[in-house]
Amino acid sequence: MIKMEPKLEFLIGQQKDLHKIFSLIETTGWGESFADIKRAFDISPGGFLLLINEQTNELIGVAWIVSYGEIGFIGMVVVESKYRGKRIGQGIMEEAVALLKSKGCKTIKLDAVQKATSLYKRVGFKEELRSLRFYKEIKDQEKLIGQMDQKIKDQNSFKLVFNIKEHDIAPILQMDQTIFSGNRESLLIALWREYPDFSFIAQTKEGELAGYLFGTYQMGILKLRAGVAKDTPTITHLLKAAITVASERDDFQKISIGLPEINNEAIDILHELGFSQGNYSLRMFWGKKSKATIHPTIFAIGHPAKG
Repeated sequence: MIKMEPKLEFLIGQQKDLHKIFSLIETTGWGESFADIKRAFDISPGGFLLLINEQTNELIGVAWIVSYGEIGFIGMVVVESKYRGKRIGQGIMEEAVALLKSKGCKTIKLDAVQKATSLYKRVGFKEELRSLRFYKEIKDQEKLIGQMDQKIKDQNSFKLVFNIKEHDIAPILQMDQTIFSGNRESLLIALWREYPDFSFIAQTKEGELAGYLFGTYQMGILKLRAGVAKDTPTITHLLKAAITVASERDDFQKISIGLPEINNEAIDILHELGFSQGNYSLRMFWGKKSKATIHPTIFAIGHPAKG
């Protein structure tokens, strides 16, 4: 364990700390809103690990942890700029890993910005795959929807897409548990309750569950947060549903989505629709190697919690 400076102490963040947490995370330019920070707190109460200067009460560093059963996740690891280079980040990571281990997590994952990978490797994390980021600036909504209509026609695969209702939650959670290999009930229900207009379920004409997608919409930006599809046409149908609803908003400016590099079908669709690829993160893991969170049917990452 890295020996911390004597006047620094770890605390578990409370609701009263959220504005302070947001102010520090906002300095990274990752684009997380206060609503995103509040949602993370609600999903994982006690999930914000804070490093505080005891004398000044200054927030020195933060990390967010969440347990999905045996799978844990660490994100939003930030150290105040003037304290960087002192291995404080390593101390925060070791404390975060210890907390998740105490919750029964056997595998811990994170999405690392490339310049931070050496830090995570020192704590015992290993590289798994690239976690890609795509975005599209909205200039011609009708053209984009027309492209998707043509794509659906070419795919010749009928799907019914609806906004998620309460009776849809149980089968979605059952599928998600199998594919994600962890219990994301708190995350998915939080997204559905906050953004019901951007929560979708896709079914075959026989009524079988084919996929689902949860999105958020803030300040003109549609972020596709959690998406699973059994086949390529389902991806197109769900994307179209979300973009169609966003197109009804006067301030619609941009779409962003993160996905694992192994979903080649989704990547091909995004390229065909004119999405641009941004910087990628590295999905890394600690502990037991697990296929959790990297199933090839995942086409939108629930929360690309950067570190």
